[in-house]
Amino acid sequence: MNNNFDKHQSINKRVNRTWIAVLIICLVFTGLILFFPSQNNGGKENNAIPPVKDITPQIIEASAITSEQETLPLFHDNALKTAGFVNIKELSPLFYFDIRYATTNNFTGKVIYDTDQCYLQKEASEGILKALKILQKRDEPLTFIFYDCYRPQSAQEKLWLAYPNPSYVARPEKGSRHSRGMAVDLTLAKQDGTPLPMPTEFDSFKKEAHMDYNGSSVSKEALENRDLLKKVMTEAGFTYTRTEWWHFDKTGWKQKPVQNIDF
Repeated sequence: MNNNFDKHQSINKRVNRTWIAVLIICLVFTGLILFFPSQNNGGKENNAIPPVKDITPQIIEASAITSEQETLPLFHDNALKTAGFVNIKELSPLFYFDIRYATTNNFTGKVIYDTDQCYLQKEASEGILKALKILQKRDEPLTFIFYDCYRPQSAQEKLWLAYPNPSYVARPEKGSRHSRGMAVDLTLAKQDGTPLPMPTEFDSFKKEAHMDYNGSSVSKEALENRDLLKKVMTEAGFTYTRTEWWHFDKTGWKQKPVQNIDF
């Protein structure tokens, strides 16, 4: 009887030790599973790529634009086009540009606005293209060099302060036709961009700059070029200014408001 009891006890001890061993193995195995994936996966945890930042483009409302952001060309390009303006540089590769008020090469000797773009209202831009077509039909095709197009009201005020003479500069309270996007200053050029001789330089206050000047101090060629420019522009729907051979206004300019969309 005692032998059987001792035998039974011995079996129970072996069974208990077996279960304990199994339990230890399970715990060790579980620990290995939890611990080693990050350590034995090619070192990926140590060299893991940090979370990617959200780079979704943000839409900036117009009211949120800061004064620094207001100088961005894209913002003003959109604002001008919304107001009905056309960028003349986008109309034809035949055009040339020498935007004087974006440089110090003008009668004020100062930069009046900080862009070399040329914007005009849609009606004026259509007139420019019509004039270009007329020039291109000549035996010796010609094109334009642009000196000044749209200028904001703030720029007009700077010009008035520099030269308060209504014969040449529109009073700010009246509003310039340039500020309406319906006036353009330009000259004729050959296809390679060489300007044709004209009676004076751009922005000259001399009597020779007047449209009706025919004195001997100006060459016959320069007078003929001036008259050709006047003829082409009037055929394209522009009127001219008596004191400036380079200045032309698109008919209908009175219907356009003065704009102050700064560059």
